[in-house]
Amino acid sequence: MSIILIIKTIIFSIILLFMLYSPSEFIAYAFDGLTNWASNMVPTLFPFMMLSSIMIYCGLDKTLTDIIGPILKPVFRCSTNAVYAILMGFLCGFPMGAKVTCELYHNRRINEKEANLLLGFCNNIGPAYFLGIISPILYACGYQNILPFLAGLYLIPFLYGVILFRTVSSARDTLESAPLSALKPIEAIRKACIDNTQSIILLGGYVTFINSLRALLVPLPLSSSSKAVLGSLIEINSGIREIYLSALTDNCKIFFIMLALSFSSISCFIQAAGFILRENLSFRLYIKNHCIVTGLSAIYYGICLFF
Repeated sequence: MSIILIIKTIIFSIILLFMLYSPSEFIAYAFDGLTNWASNMVPTLFPFMMLSSIMIYCGLDKTLTDIIGPILKPVFRCSTNAVYAILMGFLCGFPMGAKVTCELYHNRRINEKEANLLLGFCNNIGPAYFLGIISPILYACGYQNILPFLAGLYLIPFLYGVILFRTVSSARDTLESAPLSALKPIEAIRKACIDNTQSIILLGGYVTFINSLRALLVPLPLSSSSKAVLGSLIEINSGIREIYLSALTDNCKIFFIMLALSFSSISCFIQAAGFILRENLSFRLYIKNHCIVTGLSAIYYGICLFF
């Protein structure tokens, strides 16, 4: 029996014993995660998932990228199909970047190398979430100009993506010109509904379970502020709320909130993993690139907020 297997068994056994010892804490955090999924993720994310899938199944994404492609293709030196994943990843928020990338790869519209490169930078917080949830927090903490924060959240992964594509050779291939097997609109809606209903239910399971693990922080001998920061790295939505309500200074609150947004939490990693591993793409490479972007963001926000 391998050492790694023994360690995994010990870790999960400890978690199970703690659940049995203090079930009320786990139930409370699980309910919070389930509520967040039902009230936030389903109404805001599911329509985007449906629309994006319908566009791919109908071949309409090709029309969109033909319009935007001449602008982004020379910048990234990527294929036309990859442009669609970049647009959805930056405009719709995670896990849409991972989902769309994996759908394009599954339908042989991009190759494996290009899919892994896209996953490294185009699975980010959506602008709607930032403007609706984060910008009021920034205003409340005295930051009336949100442009530096928008720049850090989107410009850093954008530039990192440009570097990735320009330094990795042969990312493009003949799949760019592969013929499309477009479905009729009714067929596309039906297929999209079946696929995305399953996906959104799985995301609900991930969020509920991962958020319940925040109960493991309760007995730790740490301040409530430290627990809030650690909690944001486990599940971002509830963690950000707790950071805002903590006793940290405004500068520290905003730094850790923006860092959490860049990192996107373990919950978001597992959500993305559900799409990535299903297509046998590199989850390890996804984690590596995401951590690099988070590190660059930490430096940027540290300079902006403390120097």
